[in-house]
Amino acid sequence: MQWLKEIDLAEYAPNLRGAGVHGGLMLLEPRFTAELLAALLNIPANKTLLRRHLTQRFNDLLGRDVI
Repeated sequence: MQWLKEIDLAEYAPNLRGAGVHGGLMLLEPRFTAELLAALLNIPANKTLLRRHLTQRFNDLLGRDVI
């Protein structure tokens, strides 16, 4: 949740409480994508700029070797 604050998405951080999402899951589960994270955060599909921002930061976080 700290990472969401660092990338200016703090308002969506409470949506992850109790979701079981952690760094290991994000890194090791191949089906875990930025789109899935956006859905878990309840970012509406019509908020394309927010979703694009999240996708870019998510990809930066995981690195090119993982993606």
